[in-house]
Amino acid sequence: MSGETAQPHPQAIPLEALEASFAAAVGGQPGPDARSYLAQAWDDYAADETPELSGADLGVLLASVWGRACEHRPGEAARISIGPLTGADGRPAGYDSIAIVQDDRPFLVDSVMGELAEAGVTVRSMYHPIVEIAGQRVSLIVVVIDPLPQERRDALGEGLAQTMADVRGAVSDHAAMNALMARSIAHLEASPRGVDPEVLAENLAFLQWLQADHFVFLGARDYDYPRSQDGGYEAEAPLSQSGVGLGVLVDPERTVLRRANEPAVLTRSMKRQLDLSEPVTVAKANVRSRVHRRTYMDYIGVKRFGPDGRPSGETRFVGLFTAEAYDKTATQVPLVRRKVANALIRAGKAAGSHSEKRLKNILENYPRDELFQVSENELLEIALGILHLHDRPRIKTFTRQDPFDRFVSVLAFIPRERFDASVRERIGKILARAWGGRLSAWYPQLSDQPLVRIHYIIGVTPGDHPCPDQAALDAEIAEAGRSWIDRFESALREADVDDVAVGPLSARWAEAFG
Repeated sequence: MSGETAQPHPQAIPLEALEASFAAAVGGQPGPDARSYLAQAWDDYAADETPELSGADLGVLLASVWGRACEHRPGEAARISIGPLTGADGRPAGYDSIAIVQDDRPFLVDSVMGELAEAGVTVRSMYHPIVEIAGQRVSLIVVVIDPLPQERRDALGEGLAQTMADVRGAVSDHAAMNALMARSIAHLEASPRGVDPEVLAENLAFLQWLQADHFVFLGARDYDYPRSQDGGYEAEAPLSQSGVGLGVLVDPERTVLRRANEPAVLTRSMKRQLDLSEPVTVAKANVRSRVHRRTYMDYIGVKRFGPDGRPSGETRFVGLFTAEAYDKTATQVPLVRRKVANALIRAGKAAGSHSEKRLKNILENYPRDELFQVSENELLEIALGILHLHDRPRIKTFTRQDPFDRFVSVLAFIPRERFDASVRERIGKILARAWGGRLSAWYPQLSDQPLVRIHYIIGVTPGDHPCPDQAALDAEIAEAGRSWIDRFESALREADVDDVAVGPLSARWAEAFG
């Protein structure tokens, strides 16, 4: 608030003391660039994070990293070092340190911290000065972590090197990927034959919306579809890659819609997608992002059409929807807004009615990634099912299969009073077993509503998994969500205990066994 006295800086080590210990370590007084480096590191320092480190210890650490930074040359790969942190007295300080020196660019810190979290590393402190050396902005990331055995240090170093290479490739090729998207838009603006004008306009609006800072482009690649002599598509025939990939897809072995050991072919599921009139496909890629956020990348496929008006190939983009893309209401997002509007019309609820308002709320709060991928028919069916569920809360699941048959998306609804971590885990195991797959991810949504929603992603092997009976699966999941009291009351009723006595009896035993 205005008028209040600013609190003193919480650091236990004065900046002057840090500069003095740095000077002692390097054998001379720091120049302007080094002083800027120390001031930024000091600003990141908090004494309670690494209380065992003295100012002299920190000065020695920062001096060693500065030495590596002075050896850095513009354009070279990241210099990464991981090893035991040695104190000013030459003894082990009880920590490991990580130093990463490279040209400054976006996404560095998020990507490094994502790699450390993925590796299960305990981070104690992190410093990120950015300085100018020989006219080049250089990023110096210094992380203090709990000590690791050498084999884990080696693995972590390899992971960080791959992550930094991905960041470098994505940032370096950003302009080229934007140009490729502009080319794709221009191709569709030529109005290919056989595409409904309204559908085309909405698809174009979506691609232009992506370019307006709603998508982080991380990779791109062109493919040509295999055609037979009669002009048809050859299912299971190899896809041919035209040109070189960009960003994280510069490596031709890195896959988008298949596993690494599967050949790049026009699968039957992809062939079915070609028969759809939509020029743009939105799905989840098979590969996780190392850049910015650790999650499966989003895949945007833009068809290219030949002189005969049929798809001749596609340009595949992978990346991440930005935070702004998720903050927009469903009615503001191209492609999504059309699905939502059509679902509301087809639902036929009276304008202004309670049912219409609730349905609008269901659609607005539908998982955004699902809204990008779900078909209009699937969205209508699931949304109406959820609407009905609100009037009779119970455990219920709604399933959508990925059109490329790589995963199953399941929305599970559980009455709030029955939900806990054990129920969530049991349901996840049941779903994975029923689909013969693996639990890839789960996302809970808890609100003031009587139902908790869990979004499960079950990874499956394309063309080689069971398809469970939905009613039987729901019955098994409902049973998994029953509490001890639920089962006790059922047993009492099966034993012909009078309904009036069931309540008091279950209450009496609940505290001991519930």
